[in-house]
Amino acid sequence: MAAVRSALGQEGALVEVCMVDDGSEPPVELPADLAADERVTLIRFETTRGPAAARNAGLAATGAELVAFLDDDDAWLPGKLARQVNALIAAGNAAVMVACGFEVWDGGRLVAAALPPDDVNSGGLLAHPCVWPSTVLARRSSIDAAGGFDESLERVEDWDLWLRMADFGEIATVPEVLVDRRWSPLSPSLARTARAQISPRVEQRLDRLPAKEAARLRARLHTDDAVILARLGDRRGAARLLLRCLCAYPRSRAAARGLARVLAGERIWSVAARAFAPARARFRRRPPRPPGPAPQWAGP
Repeated sequence: MAAVRSALGQEGALVEVCMVDDGSEPPVELPADLAADERVTLIRFETTRGPAAARNAGLAATGAELVAFLDDDDAWLPGKLARQVNALIAAGNAAVMVACGFEVWDGGRLVAAALPPDDVNSGGLLAHPCVWPSTVLARRSSIDAAGGFDESLERVEDWDLWLRMADFGEIATVPEVLVDRRWSPLSPSLARTARAQISPRVEQRLDRLPAKEAARLRARLHTDDAVILARLGDRRGAARLLLRCLCAYPRSRAAARGLARVLAGERIWSVAARAFAPARARFRRRPPRPPGPAPQWAGP
């Protein structure tokens, strides 16, 4: 229940929490204090319907104009909502939502940290799923205009909705880490299936761009596809895909790095990455986050 408590603990914002149990066994039961809290509602699906249906159900059960999402293995840091509300107000009506940075933790070990990219409104969102649900505060009117989450998608339902919302306005950002995410790696087979679902929708948008810009973004997009192929054991297919990216856009540093990774092999690449991690950490500035300890995932 750490996620729910991190939402209820937000200061400077009136919070209503709708928790959706997506058919878990045994069913989720709220601790006594949360069950007695009038701000908390629990909805249960008798069978698993997927994250898109769960998010849509939560939207339907709440009424606030500003909506935030929080996965059960994540937690908001203090001040997250207040900072995002201020950023959304500052951005004006042109902004459909605001995203912030996050850190990924494996217990007490920091695995990764990321901020929304500078080019999120100029192609970054097409090239990579760079906005995560727990980092978003959105206008309900913009979600409604975009049609909500597509329940036909088993995954990437969030990326798909952000793309459709971006058709109506801009994504504002707060350049701070305001969310802790728990390390939960996605298998390469599931990642490949998810990207196959979203690919036609991304390609439709890339086709509207000037050819050079589309080639640049496709090189970044397909670099991720190639790395997934390599992790699945198809190094030859990954190399061919990356070479096509470089032929279409020779300046792509992402594709060049991807090709080096594929040629080296995942085992050698992983060993080298671990060896150079301390040096990279010294030169890479950690994104700012509010003061406090590493997240404590244990507990009710």
